[in-house]
This record gives sequence, structure tokens and C-alpha cells, in this order.
Amino acid sequence: MGIDSSYHDQLLNVFKERVYLENPGCFELDVSNTMEEEEDSFFVFGELPSNESILSKNKIELEIQQYFNDNSRDLASLDRYPAVRKVFIKYNTPLPSSAPVERLFSYATMTNLPKSNKISDYLFEKRVLLKSNMHLLH
Repeated sequence: MGIDSSYHDQLLNVFKERVYLENPGCFELDVSNTMEEEEDSFFVFGELPSNESILSKNKIELEIQQYFNDNSRDLASLDRYPAVRKVFIKYNTPLPSSAPVERLFSYATMTNLPKSNKISDYLFEKRVLLKSNMHLLH
């Protein structure tokens, strides 16, 4: 079952937009205005992209294309694509929540009775994990 091609193109465009927004340094250019450039700009209707901005945009386009063509599925592969990595970290990082830890402590209080106060850390961890995963046995 695949994704509709129009929806796929829309998602790809949103992804590219985010990569460009997260990597503004690629488009910063040192432009010096001279009198001759100002006179020439009288005849220019609209902004023309400079060669540097076209090259940096093409560099990011190439990086995105290489990322999607890469068959590697491990997180270390993101190190080869720094612009994509920035977007991945920003949008693919879960917000921390205390709920799983609180659940774990509720299991720990059930197993940490006065009669078992001298058990090792390893055994304590095993007991908590067994107690929390008991539902999988039934």
C-alpha cells in the first residue's frame, strides 16, 4: 500500500522547505554594493538569485536526494547529511515525559517490601521488569 503521488510530492516539498529553513547559513552571502551595481539594478525587475545562492540550494537539494537514495536505516547515516540531520533532530525527537518513570516506581514500591531490602540492584531490576511485564505471560 503506497502513498498517493500528489501527497508524496507535497510531503517532499514540506520536508525540503524545513531543511532550507533550518539551514539558513547556507544562504548567507557577503554582498558588497557598488555604485555600478546600483545603476544596473534600475533595469532589473525583481530579485535574481546569485550564483552562490543557486549553488548552495543545489547543494542542499543534492544532499536531500542522496539521503532518500541511501539504503542505510541506522541513525549513524544521518551524520553524512548534516542539513537533514538538523531537521530530523528537531522534528523527530519526542518530548520527555515522566509517566513511564512514574509507572516504573509504582512497580518498584510493590516489589520493594521490607522483607526484600537486601537484594542486589540486578535482582531488584529483574523483579521490577518481571512485575511490569507480567501481563505478557497471560
